[in-house]
Amino acid sequence: TANGQSPITFAIASQETEDVHVSECPCFIVSGDGRGLSAEKMWCQIKE
Repeated sequence: TANGQSPITFAIASQETEDVHVSECPCFIVSGDGRGLSAEKMWCQIKE
């Protein structure tokens, strides 16, 4: 973790409806050089 700080974990709750499809994104990173899906790339995929 950065600067000795503890990692954070969060969840986003949603409910699927006729007009809303809920999907799972197993991993993304907010910043840094780690491997995975960045928040920016995830948002681009959501908009598509």
